[in-house]
Amino acid sequence: KPPGSGKFSTGQSGGFELGFEPMPMVSFGLLVWAGNANTSTSYTGTCDTTDPAVVCPRGNFSSLLIGANARFNLAVAADANDVKRLFLYARAGAGYALLRPSGLLANEVVVFGGPGIEYFTHLRHFSIGLEADATFGVGNKGFAMLVQPLVRYNF
Repeated sequence: KPPGSGKFSTGQSGGFELGFEPMPMVSFGLLVWAGNANTSTSYTGTCDTTDPAVVCPRGNFSSLLIGANARFNLAVAADANDVKRLFLYARAGAGYALLRPSGLLANEVVVFGGPGIEYFTHLRHFSIGLEADATFGVGNKGFAMLVQPLVRYNF
């Protein structure tokens, strides 16, 4: 539900993460996520619509989140050669979201976290998975749920 809306909206997201593993089951990363929320054409966010001198933007908005996260992995299954391939994980992170158009919602600090599942394929360095993240905008008090596929290349 976008802040000030009370209604559910859908959207698209994608991102890039660069990380490292100091221990086999713990990783840290820097990330950039981009997203778009599809709202109604009458959505005005947190803009003050009661003041006639203020012209409020309306409709969809986009975000760019720059942040960091920590991930804790748990090996679930290994193949016939005892190579761990299937992992469950939980992650938590925070970042700063730039929201556009300006005036609809203010830029803000965002916290996020959630579970995921990742399978390391027999193709060298590649993994696939699915993750679900809950995000919360601290300033606007907006809540979002992301469910997205994962394709990862590991060095």
